[in-house]
Amino acid sequence: MPGLMVHLMTARALWPEGPAVFYLGSIAPDAVRGWREKDATHFRDLEDRSEALASLARQMQSELSFPFLSTCLLPPDPCLLYGEGVLLHLFTDWKWDLSYLRAYRRQKGEGWFLPYREELNRAGSWAFHHSDWAKPLWQAMQSVEEFGATPGATAEEVRALAQRNYLWHCEHRLEASAVFPPETLEQFARQTAREYEDWRKRIG
Repeated sequence: MPGLMVHLMTARALWPEGPAVFYLGSIAPDAVRGWREKDATHFRDLEDRSEALASLARQMQSELSFPFLSTCLLPPDPCLLYGEGVLLHLFTDWKWDLSYLRAYRRQKGEGWFLPYREELNRAGSWAFHHSDWAKPLWQAMQSVEEFGATPGATAEEVRALAQRNYLWHCEHRLEASAVFPPETLEQFARQTAREYEDWRKRIG
């Protein structure tokens, strides 16, 4: 769970010119409210998420206009684009949790959660206010009308997530996180996008 701006950074590293519906999908799983429900929909309640993610990927059609997936010249279904964003979100969380989250919890021990959230807030705020693409992208995501289903969340909850977080970022301008500095986020986003592309090719 790296924070929504990191999800958007990863989505942009994968598909810089992607449509807003894809980016909306890349944050949508965090619209799930309860932590138990979110653990289940993110596969965090499994000892190993890899097979669950692979199974989900195999269920999805691949006629999307990513360079590494496209076999179709027709405009792809918005629901498929949204679903690919959802899959990327779950993959990104998996990679983050195995690396940065695990290391942070090991270092902090009991009581890790609130300081962790504060560091993510700092990291996300800094990224929002120092990226020329962030504000227009958040606005574009709020204008998406047609998108797919989100396990554990309604369409209204997904829209509310985008609206609420856009306003939060507009109203909060925080210093960069010392724990998750900008260069760390950028490196993670680029690496995760590359790993996702390779993984998606293998899964099919």
